[in-house]
Amino acid sequence: MEIKEKKIFQKALYRSKQEKSHNLIEERVNNLLFKEKNLSSSYLIIINPETKTRLDLQELLPKNFIFAPAELRQIEYLIDKEKKSLQIIPIQVNLNSYHGTKNSTDDFYEMPLSARIVYGDLTKKGGFLSLMHEISHAWQDVYYENFGQSNFEEFYNQLTTKLSIIAAAKETAQERKWSPEEFEEIVMKGQREELKDMGVEIDEKIFTEEIKTLKESETKIFDTTLKRSYIIKSEKLNQLVADYERQERDAWAHAIKVLKFLRKKGIDLEPQLKTLSDFKEIIYRCLDSYQKLLEKMIESSTKKIRFAR
Repeated sequence: MEIKEKKIFQKALYRSKQEKSHNLIEERVNNLLFKEKNLSSSYLIIINPETKTRLDLQELLPKNFIFAPAELRQIEYLIDKEKKSLQIIPIQVNLNSYHGTKNSTDDFYEMPLSARIVYGDLTKKGGFLSLMHEISHAWQDVYYENFGQSNFEEFYNQLTTKLSIIAAAKETAQERKWSPEEFEEIVMKGQREELKDMGVEIDEKIFTEEIKTLKESETKIFDTTLKRSYIIKSEKLNQLVADYERQERDAWAHAIKVLKFLRKKGIDLEPQLKTLSDFKEIIYRCLDSYQKLLEKMIESSTKKIRFAR
C-alpha cells in the first residue's frame, strides 16, 4: 500500500483454481482510494500447470480496455423526485475486503465510457463464457458506435424524459382549464416536432392512459423511474429493439467461437461446457434476463421481444 496526497494506492496478487479444472486464475489487482470513491483495475492471466500453457487475457481486449473486479465497483441509486432524475453514487471499496474472483459476485458487464470489462466469479462454470461475451461487446463498441443496447437505452431515456414533461404539462393544462387550442399552442406544437425528429408519434388525448388495449403499431413505454407508462407509435423503437437483440446474440456467438479457438490451441477455459446444450444452459439464462428486463420497459402490440430463439 502506498499513500500520496491523500490518495491510497493498493495492489494485491490473487490466485484461484477453476472448478473441475487444472486452470489457475491469476489476478494482479490495483485499487486507488480517493475522496469517497475508488478506481480499480486488474491484470488477468490463466495458467495450466499440467499443459504448461499460459494465456494473457489482455491480449483479447481492444486497445485501452482493462479488466476490473465487480466487487470493487459498487454503486447506489438515488431518485431525485423534484428533478425527476436518477443519480448514481459510487461507494468506496477497500481492497482489503476483496479476496479474489472465487465466490465473488456473479456480475459481468462492459463499461464502454471507462473502457472496462467488469467480471465476477471466473472459477464457476460459464464464468469465462460470460467474460468472453463482455469482451465481444467491447469490440462491438469499438467498431459500431451507438449500436444495440447503448443506442436503445439512450433513446429510451430521452423519450421517457420528454414524455414525462408532456404528461406534467397535460396535468397543468387540466388544472388551469386550458382549451385544446391553448394546449396545442403552448405545449404540443414544439414537442410534437421534437418527437417527430425522434421517429415517435403520440396522441396526447390518450397517451397517458394506464389501462388500454394496444392497437396495431402502438407501443407502451414504461418509465421505470417515475413508475408511469405512455402509449406511442414508433418504427424506430422497433428497429432499436431488433438491433439490441442482434447485438446480444452476436456477442454470445463470438464468445463461443473464441473459446473453441482457444481449445484448439490447447487452452480450455470452459472444461465443463462440452455440448451445445451445456452452452445454451448458460446463454439462454442470460438472454431470458435481458428479455424480462426489456419487457419491464416496453410492451408492443405487434412485435414480441424474443432474445432467445
